[in-house]
Amino acid sequence: MWGLQQYGIHAVIATSFAEIFHGNAMNNQLLLVTLPPDQVEQLMDESDDANGLSIKIDIAAQTLHSSHVQACFELMPRHRKMFLENLDSIGLSLTYQDQITRLAQKHWSQQPWLHNVAEFCTRTGNEPS
Repeated sequence: MWGLQQYGIHAVIATSFAEIFHGNAMNNQLLLVTLPPDQVEQLMDESDDANGLSIKIDIAAQTLHSSHVQACFELMPRHRKMFLENLDSIGLSLTYQDQITRLAQKHWSQQPWLHNVAEFCTRTGNEPS
């Protein structure tokens, strides 16, 4: 996936992708577009044209346009947000910082005895009962 990006490829269009490649690629800003076989074949035929192939991919609208193919594609909401806001996985997590903080505060207020368990065990040599 990084090799493709280093070569200047920003998107790959195919009929399917292996699950682990899909997850890694999307999380690292390599857009994967899944289209039906007939549309992929049309794009391949179009790429053989002497004038070359020009494709416009609109991530916000989740559409793809070439001279002969107009298609819609699906993106998971998290991946769409990552591409539109130029975020990696950590950056995406940080957009939820307020919710994470509120959840942590709620957790510690409901279960305060868990807050320093590791420190207590290390300091006293005891296991919690």
